[in-house]
Amino acid sequence: MVAIGASQLSIGRLSSKIPPIRFKTLSKTAFTLRAQAIARMTTERRTATLVAWAYVMEAIAMDDAPLKIVDKKWAAWVSSENGSIDRRAYTFCVLEKLLEGLRRRDLYVSSGEKWSNPRAKLLQGKAWESARTSVCRTLELNSQPEPELKVLQKQLNQAYSQTALNLPNNSKVRIEKDKKGKETLTISNLDKLDDPESYLKLKDKVESLLPQVDLPEVLLEINAKTGFMDEFTHLNESFAKVKDLSISICAVLIAQGCNIGLSPLVRKRIPALTRGNSDVVFGLFWLLGYQFSPRLADAGSARFWRLDSSADYGLLDNLARQTVKTERHGSPNAFGLPPCVACN
Repeated sequence: MVAIGASQLSIGRLSSKIPPIRFKTLSKTAFTLRAQAIARMTTERRTATLVAWAYVMEAIAMDDAPLKIVDKKWAAWVSSENGSIDRRAYTFCVLEKLLEGLRRRDLYVSSGEKWSNPRAKLLQGKAWESARTSVCRTLELNSQPEPELKVLQKQLNQAYSQTALNLPNNSKVRIEKDKKGKETLTISNLDKLDDPESYLKLKDKVESLLPQVDLPEVLLEINAKTGFMDEFTHLNESFAKVKDLSISICAVLIAQGCNIGLSPLVRKRIPALTRGNSDVVFGLFWLLGYQFSPRLADAGSARFWRLDSSADYGLLDNLARQTVKTERHGSPNAFGLPPCVACN
């Protein structure tokens, strides 16, 4: 098609001028003849035959296109009143869903780093079954997810209800509607306070006494002298095979102590500094019994989630528009494929 320039033709424009029956007749010719026979045709006939074949194949592909991934916001663009499918709109819809699948890790690139399989380094099969009891006992968690989800759902409902109750008394936080009429959360900026003169003098004096070194180097040097990082042990010691664990611990301490996150500390060539993944930080904190409460940099664009789609959160009910899907691993996703499908 590219060689003969047919890919540059507007099939939609041609189809409006040529009767559909003519297209079908030409396409049948392309299906029944060998490639050598088509190559021997005159340029005009060969082009017409291949364009007709492409037109019919595109129509067949669109007829068989799965519409399960087309949500409400795309439906009006993808499907017309007569039931036909707009190929361009459908393509962009699929691309958007593909990106969402990668971000949610329903899909992954087997040879990639950022979009790799998050479960690849987890214990699998018999190794996990033999460690499950000890790990769950150490974390004080149920070995089945349903009871834990019920606890989380109850905590989330209570948090929403308490926040909604306190919202009218907090003048710094308010709910506003954006241009599309959707409710968003707005948090007033804190008033800036000038630093007192005594603090500035003390700051300058302390800085003049400190050598110019990187903070991670300070932690690693103190660890070399005291070995304090040896007190940090891997949760599942009997299965721990982590190299340079002290470097990873140092990165976590810096990230949390300075509230900068793990991304600035990632070094692709240093395995000990590639173990962080912001997508799972909240889950890891909860598993370890901590509450991760970062400051919202842009509350207006933040998504607020719920586990119970039927719950009424009062003033916050329209704000909590996103519902967490709690299906077990193995349930089909929007593409009709099982989660964590590899994209080679």
